[in-house]
Amino acid sequence: MNIRSKRHNHDFFISDDEPPITSEQEGWIKEMEKNYPDDSFTYEGHPTEQMFAYHADEILISSQLFPDQKFYICKKDGVLCSNYPNRYHDAAINDHIKCMVENNFNYDKLETRYSDLNSEDSFEYVSDAEYIENKIDGTFIVYLFYNDNYEYPDNDKIVSSILKSVEGNEKYCNITFYFFRGDMDFSEALKKYE
Repeated sequence: MNIRSKRHNHDFFISDDEPPITSEQEGWIKEMEKNYPDDSFTYEGHPTEQMFAYHADEILISSQLFPDQKFYICKKDGVLCSNYPNRYHDAAINDHIKCMVENNFNYDKLETRYSDLNSEDSFEYVSDAEYIENKIDGTFIVYLFYNDNYEYPDNDKIVSSILKSVEGNEKYCNITFYFFRGDMDFSEALKKYE
């Protein structure tokens, strides 16, 4: 298969010889379904490495709950890992972030993100609370929006509100705050900063 790169106008060759899924890898999907019985998964192939060779030790899957995304499964040091748990617990993670900051700021609109959604971890099922407590690393993004007629906080107030948000949190916490003034379209603002 010949593919032309639009950015650099080079020709690259991707081998058509994608490795077949192994019986062990089929077992990985069954394990995923055992851990997440409210979802179902479909094998989508193998991801490609640098230089466009297939990565035989990883598989890509799709999910019925999150049909617009692909997830990978691999084995690291004998443990089955995936980036799926981050997406599965994403709503609870964002609720957790909102609870940390929402009462410490005045704003017209608040949006949050966990900034490490593609990190991999064991895909053994745990509750939302256990996942937040033991799995996520505290790297969050907070977007605060203020209408034109809203009194935007000064720097001292912002620092005070940030410190209140992390007060009593004994875990590592790396929160990036973005403040928007005016009638900037929310979806356009998020695209600029993702």
